[in-house]
This record gives sequence, structure tokens and C-alpha cells, in this order.
Amino acid sequence: MDMERGYEKLYDLKGHGGSLIYGLIRNGDERLVKIGESYATILDLGVIVPPNEVEKYRLEGLFIWYFESHTSLNEEEITLINKITQEELDVYF
Repeated sequence: MDMERGYEKLYDLKGHGGSLIYGLIRNGDERLVKIGESYATILDLGVIVPPNEVEKYRLEGLFIWYFESHTSLNEEEITLINKITQEELDVYF
């Protein structure tokens, strides 16, 4: 993983088929990822990936977020929000 990146913003979103988007962030337990009026699922990679893989790929402290829809997500605004303060931390169009 590129540890030079802070993973504090919505960098390098990925998608599949126009209805699945995902990305990596830090502090996922303190964040919300809002897509339009819905919210993404956020998972701690340290919990779902074997410890040796976490170390090998330098995934410590990273969370993956993802959202899947039955319709195209091409026009949806994606917002990273602080769960506690509700402050918008980043927006992706």
C-alpha cells in the first residue's frame, strides 16, 4: 500500500459495473461515507484480513468502504463525514 497517502480523503475511488463503488480510508470507525441519501458499509481490514496479510500489505489502520446499488451510481455525490461532529471532510462528484 502507498503509505505516503493519508487515506483521509476519498482518493482513488474504484467502481465495478457502474453500481458498485469502494475505496480505502483511515479512521473508518469515526467516519461515514454517504452516497446520495444512502450510506456505505465500512469494514476494518485488520478484522477481515489475516494478520500476516495485514502486515505484508501494510494495511494497519485502514478500512474499506463499499456501496452497491441496483441502479447506476454515475451521478451520485459521495461525501466523507465525521461521525461525531457531522462535519463534511471531503466530497467527490
